[in-house]
Amino acid sequence: MKRIDNKNNLYKTASSLVVSGLILLGINACQGENNNNFISQNSRQNVTNPALSLATQRPLSPKYMCFNVNSVRIESWRDTDLVKNVSLLNPRMLRLPGGEVANYWDWQRGGLIEDTSSLPGGLPQFLRYQARKNTASKLEDFKIGLEATGTSPLFVLNMLTSDLKSQIQMLEKAEKIGIPVEYIELGNEFYFNIKNYNTVFPTPRSYAETANQWITAIKQKFPDVKTSVVGAIPIPQRSGRLQNWNKAILGPVLQNAEAITLHLYWENGLNSSSSTPFTEVEIPIVLGEPFRNWQTLQTDPNFQNIQNKKIWITEYNLRETKPDNQNQEQPKVAGTWAHGLYSAAMSMVFLEDSRVELICNHLLAGHPHFAAVIDKKAPGIPRSFNLSASGSALRLLGDATEEMTSAQKINFPEKYLLKGKNNFEYPSLYGWLFSNAKSQKGIILNLSPQPLKIDVTPLFTQPINYEQISGNPLTSNVNNDLLMNNKGTVSGALSLPPYSITKLSP
Repeated sequence: MKRIDNKNNLYKTASSLVVSGLILLGINACQGENNNNFISQNSRQNVTNPALSLATQRPLSPKYMCFNVNSVRIESWRDTDLVKNVSLLNPRMLRLPGGEVANYWDWQRGGLIEDTSSLPGGLPQFLRYQARKNTASKLEDFKIGLEATGTSPLFVLNMLTSDLKSQIQMLEKAEKIGIPVEYIELGNEFYFNIKNYNTVFPTPRSYAETANQWITAIKQKFPDVKTSVVGAIPIPQRSGRLQNWNKAILGPVLQNAEAITLHLYWENGLNSSSSTPFTEVEIPIVLGEPFRNWQTLQTDPNFQNIQNKKIWITEYNLRETKPDNQNQEQPKVAGTWAHGLYSAAMSMVFLEDSRVELICNHLLAGHPHFAAVIDKKAPGIPRSFNLSASGSALRLLGDATEEMTSAQKINFPEKYLLKGKNNFEYPSLYGWLFSNAKSQKGIILNLSPQPLKIDVTPLFTQPINYEQISGNPLTSNVNNDLLMNNKGTVSGALSLPPYSITKLSP
């Protein structure tokens, strides 16, 4: 992967942009001929400084920040390095035992089912070998990890290779040993046209009817539990099963379920047929994709038609399609600081829809190209568990949302925008203010190649602490060595470095 060691090539230090009262000044700073991705609207007009604008307040669930756990990758919840780094992310919930893993999970064994004779397609490829040996995630192990990290579980029930009686017994034992039973998902991604899934649920309707039966039985035992059923955002060129999934789900099942589950994996916006390295001119394309894809999602009927129910986004991340016939071992963007900023932006745009109650980033622990916590056994990793670039950005968002009960989008003036894919315009500054009865915290992204300044007094009348992480978007960062961390206290103007995330807290 191409690296640029001269940060001056990225962090252009021409004229700083200034936000006074959260209005951008310094009109000519972004109109240089060498910065065609930074655009300005009505830049020659005189602009007064109106009061800061905040969007309508929305409630914020105390469980908003969650991570999906692939439990066959966790060798021990007693690993102090793992616990330390998971705790740094400050999640409120962990999705257990994971996604596709959950469909083959034997809770009594603490690992995958041993007998696979009833599976016409066998185990998924990534679960066929070393993963089968892992039995370190029994309920007692989960309890140790949950207590050590201060989190609660989102249980994904095994509706594929287990049965209702066994799964209720699992929940009853969990409650008995002190694990809270509050959030439950009814299986994982059954909308895919997979032999194993088609055998148990021949049609979307069959899943809907079975899920309804399970919800009724579970609520008899756990009347206060929140349940979610599998939903889908159809992917073009996929099977009719996927395209028709929500039609069968939205009616009969959501009468009893509190939420519908969605999984969202968005591309990097670059040419998937090319194996060329990630370059500087492509940075604004990548960083604009969370906003462009979010706008597209708003017009999707499958998303619009989810009425009067919460949405749980229990898997999301940047997805990269490898070029056809290319032996590309290293992805273009995944694992870079651009991926970190992408993950933060993606996590934050979900806040714009009040139906979204919780989000689980995929993956908690694994390879740095995908996970928030780097697995110490990942190839080429010289250290034990550590945060990836994506995990570093999400850490600040986890801190900012902790114990907050409401969220408001900060309406920065759309004076300066960035150009992404197909000339899509997205904000250079993007932020949210989080509140509870006693305090406020904020999170702000500077996605531009320019240093910007904001006046924080409209948000905080008293001096405020800040922590910032910034870096070269092109740099793959497996040990955080190449990220810059800056902390301090400010009253008035605060400088936002290029390509940065800033947390504001009392």
